[in-house]
Amino acid sequence: MKALLQSLRGDGDRSESSPPEQAGSSHREDDVISTAASGTLFREAFPELGSRTSGSGSGASLGGAGEPVSAAIKTALGRLQLDVPLAQPAPSSAFFRRRDAEAAFVVPPSAEYVQELHACWTDTRAFSRPTADGRALAAMHEATKFGLGCMPPVESAIASLIVPPDEAVRTNARCPRPQCRVTDDLLCRAYDSGARMGRIGNSLSHLMLGLSSSLESVPLDQSTQGLLDASLQAFALMTRELGRTLSTLVHARRQVWLVQSPLTEPCRRTLRALPVVPGELFGSAALEALERTAQASRTRQQRAGLHRPPRRPVAAGAPRDSFRGSLPPPVPSLGSTNTAPRPRPTRAQGDRGGAQGLRPVRSAHSGRRFPRPSRGQGARR
Repeated sequence: MKALLQSLRGDGDRSESSPPEQAGSSHREDDVISTAASGTLFREAFPELGSRTSGSGSGASLGGAGEPVSAAIKTALGRLQLDVPLAQPAPSSAFFRRRDAEAAFVVPPSAEYVQELHACWTDTRAFSRPTADGRALAAMHEATKFGLGCMPPVESAIASLIVPPDEAVRTNARCPRPQCRVTDDLLCRAYDSGARMGRIGNSLSHLMLGLSSSLESVPLDQSTQGLLDASLQAFALMTRELGRTLSTLVHARRQVWLVQSPLTEPCRRTLRALPVVPGELFGSAALEALERTAQASRTRQQRAGLHRPPRRPVAAGAPRDSFRGSLPPPVPSLGSTNTAPRPRPTRAQGDRGGAQGLRPVRSAHSGRRFPRPSRGQGARR
């Protein structure tokens, strides 16, 4: 490995002694190769760093261990005349003594960075009006397409399950509950601030890559090249965290709306687990899931209707005997021997037989009226 590094360093020395035109072309070719291998300009180090690596290996590629990044940060701190703080070692036991492990590397806080960070910490309305330079940095073409616009609105199909129809057809529907509406507004404001930071980061990306491309034709020492590579990698990691933050805010707003919906908990869990699409809140996958749920519900209702016996329509003027005869005959009791139905007596037979045969037998207390409970004075009669 040491011989390989020495040979690479020798090739770098020969390339530096070559004419400027050949040196520039070789740098461009190496940059194309590194870009194709890594897939991004922020993840890996530039080829010049590997060609000028010393025997200690402190300027290796940034895609590996974190030692080159820490070395670049130490170099930056040294140029700024700042001391590297030492981490406190973990307390050890008197019985289990081990070798002293390396102290964890920590970065001291930057006074300028903390000052800008806390400028809007106590009051979010401070510096809310961007300057001309701020508007230029935040101007991004088709920002909404990439999820860097305003918070995506709630789809009408989802909003119609929670709010009235006149509210669901609005461009940006509002939560029906007052407390949920406050939470929803705060989430939208947080997303808008993060999206603005993402648009500024897009301009910063062009600036950093343009600076890196301009320094390719300039011979740089190892420490300066390490600073450049560490800056690119730090910007890439910060961009990933910003994307994770914006996705988390979208999930939080989904929960605010789903908790107010009449959907079942499995359906809510399914909608919450859908992947976030930039520029959309629930996305087309949620609409397809709701359509499948509605289709399954209609299918179950149709199957339940097939098992029910059909009802025969009854005409409005039909006599009662016409549909009374359609009922099944009464089941005789176990003690009766005559299973034939007893004929109903006519009016003439009832007159000859007396009224005793047609009148039902009443008990001794059937005609007696029980006394009503007494009411208090002043009660309504």
